Amino acid sequence: MRDVRRTSIILLILLSLVALLSSAWLAEDAAITLRAVENLYQTKGPVFNPGEQTEVFTHPLWFGLLVLLRGMNLVLPLAAVFGGLLLAVLGLGLLAIPPANPERQESEPPFKILYLIVPFLLASHPGFRQFGASGMELGLLSVLLGLFYLMLERSRPVEKPGLLGFYLGLLYLTRPELGLFAAWYGFFFLWELVRQKHLSKRQILGRAVRAATAIAITAGSWHLFRYLYYGDLFPNTYYAKAGLDSYWVQGFKYLVHALIFGPGAWIILLMVMAYGYLTYFNAPTMEEPSRKSREWFRLIRDLGAPALMTAYV
Repeated sequence: MRDVRRTSIILLILLSLVALLSSAWLAEDAAITLRAVENLYQTKGPVFNPGEQTEVFTHPLWFGLLVLLRGMNLVLPLAAVFGGLLLAVLGLGLLAIPPANPERQESEPPFKILYLIVPFLLASHPGFRQFGASGMELGLLSVLLGLFYLMLERSRPVEKPGLLGFYLGLLYLTRPELGLFAAWYGFFFLWELVRQKHLSKRQILGRAVRAATAIAITAGSWHLFRYLYYGDLFPNTYYAKAGLDSYWVQGFKYLVHALIFGPGAWIILLMVMAYGYLTYFNAPTMEEPSRKSREWFRLIRDLGAPALMTAYV
């Protein structure tokens, strides 16, 4: 099974490189962010029009990375497109890392290898190809999600609350909609934390505070800067799009089109159902009851997050 994983990862890297290179372009929103970076280096501030203190991007972490690339004297449009491309490939590679702990890999039932198909489907999805090499933040988001889920698989969040909060804060700074993502995982973190019978109430409170502090420092620092510099607590797009019912209709149409023109999404949905079915019916003979419960806890937690994001976005 290790040879299958190794071969799959090599093929994934090669195929995703070809797919992303064939779709490379510079998105209009990326060009807006690049102009804000250039204005910052010309001492005009992180704005689109000098003199207008308006935040024109919604991905401050990606903006910060572009500032670093510009400081390295790189050609910024090329650095944004191909840097995002490489990050997208790296993110797919992280998603292909075995989810089980090393000592458990050999005892995993065969259906557990289904996870390897997900990165291939993402690489083949037109939305991922078009925006993974567009100068936008999708590549960075892929890496952060890969690292986040790798952390969840290798250690329980209640054991590393500070790291959990740090990752959730970084994800929020990459896309503001992922604040819902942080709230979802925060709920499951607290649910699991209060069920730790070996911890005292003081220890439980301490770990909850560490997770909240990590999020507050990571994400709250940008909110503080935004308020002091731009005069707003939330991104400009929040005020521009908030409360418009038409966006619900547009979002539903977008979701339908994504399913029609990205058939790989249907395969992912079928795989999720198959994984849940196999997890349930293989557990009595292949897993202990306690491990079966953990599998279902993780399944609901990790599938509920993208479902929530899909319903919102």
